[in-house]
Amino acid sequence: MRNIKKPKNYSLVKSAIMTGTLVFSLASVRFVDKYYEEQIPYTKEDVSNNIEFENELQIINEETIEFTNKELLSIIQYVLGKNEITREDLLTITTLKIDSELENKDLSELKYLSNLSTLTISNNDVDLNNLKYNINLYNLYINSCMVTNINDISNSINNLILSNVIVLDNQFITPYDLVSLTIRNSNFNNLRIKNPEVLEEIKIDTTSKVDLNVISNCRNLKDIEIVRSPNIINGDVLLQFNKSYIILDDYAPIWMDYSTYSQIRQIDNSNTRRVKDEMKTLDSIIADLDLTNDDEETKLKKITLFVINRIEYDDTKELDENYNYYPMYFALNSDEGICINYSCLWQALANRAGIKSYQLYSDAHTWNIVNDEFYIDSTFIDNGAIVKLVDEQNNAKLANVEDSTSQEFFEEGNEKLLYFYELDLDDMLDRFHDPYNICIELEEKYKEINNIGYVNPNSVGRLIIKNQTKMIKLKIMMGTILLLLAQYTALNKIKQLKDKKEKIEDLDINNTL
Repeated sequence: MRNIKKPKNYSLVKSAIMTGTLVFSLASVRFVDKYYEEQIPYTKEDVSNNIEFENELQIINEETIEFTNKELLSIIQYVLGKNEITREDLLTITTLKIDSELENKDLSELKYLSNLSTLTISNNDVDLNNLKYNINLYNLYINSCMVTNINDISNSINNLILSNVIVLDNQFITPYDLVSLTIRNSNFNNLRIKNPEVLEEIKIDTTSKVDLNVISNCRNLKDIEIVRSPNIINGDVLLQFNKSYIILDDYAPIWMDYSTYSQIRQIDNSNTRRVKDEMKTLDSIIADLDLTNDDEETKLKKITLFVINRIEYDDTKELDENYNYYPMYFALNSDEGICINYSCLWQALANRAGIKSYQLYSDAHTWNIVNDEFYIDSTFIDNGAIVKLVDEQNNAKLANVEDSTSQEFFEEGNEKLLYFYELDLDDMLDRFHDPYNICIELEEKYKEINNIGYVNPNSVGRLIIKNQTKMIKLKIMMGTILLLLAQYTALNKIKQLKDKKEKIEDLDINNTL
């Protein structure tokens, strides 16, 4: 009688091996994620900085506490309600407010408040390098201050609010863990986002130049607010944020055209119709001026003439805030206005004409600068104070031109008079032309962030290492695919050999029978 052998389930064995390989691969990917979440490696330099910084923190925790800034000590004593202070007492302080102006500006002894999480500073000149050791500082509010070394503040800060602040640095790089940035009526140079992946909210209210390309990689931005900001560049970047909550105000027509605005999801709809009408009007004006084939000098002449013919200076309403809040509305719908209306209308047309220019502001006045070289002050042109350079006995000096002749000067072919402020910015010493937000352009070598600085291992967002983990995980997955192919080929080969062996055995059995 023939022996009947039980068939071996090679499909089941193959599936088990394949599944085991995939499970091992996924576990390896998870391990890579977990491993790198526990590390801080951004670059070798950053790792070294972190080790050195943690050593400094250890020294701070061991050194004897002695306040040399007696004003700061007085504030801390008031918060604690006691004169004799121990290290344990300092650890209890999580919130601190410094309102009064200090004679001693050195705040470095805040390093002893290692659990400080919320700090408010007002009415002081502040070196933010003094806060670099406050690694648990999450909320920083700065009001009415001049600040330096803003790039050195703790990377742990999640929420940063600047209100009536002037940042004196050549660039403003945000903290690494920053989630929310608010800039109210503050001026700065060259905003840069250190960690775009983390930022969720940005609110901008500034006369400084802001290139929106700076947020183009902020994929998790949920709230964007841009108000009272005339010098915005690359507004079309907002088109990629149609899922975000976006607020734009009456200043938007200065830097954005109707077509772009119409494609953006506008959540604050209270003024949308009016703003769109203003954009349509501005687009129509620039088309009527027919600047297509004109050189820049001719464009400047046509735009300036249009502005001074459109608006009559209203010296009775210099303090009317409506002119400031709705500059384009009054520039386009009223026969009268003040410097903000002249300057904004001029800038809106210059932007549409492709002229490199932006608005400058002082405490009492606003005007425009072209190609970072010379001013055009359409308010002064229309108000009887045309100023030009004249040469008398080889000495340059300022000369006034009468009000009644201002338009005639331009219409009679004197385009060169548009360069009436062809002077260095530092030479403008009168109270009107004392700009406090001249944009500083960085050299190329300063535009890259070479290192991150200290990042608290306990804080969130180790996102810069994603490129490293992606490469490792890609290698694991590629290795897995190759291994699966090899296993599949090997298992099929084994099955073929087994089948061949069984056929031989069957033949032997049949021959025996």
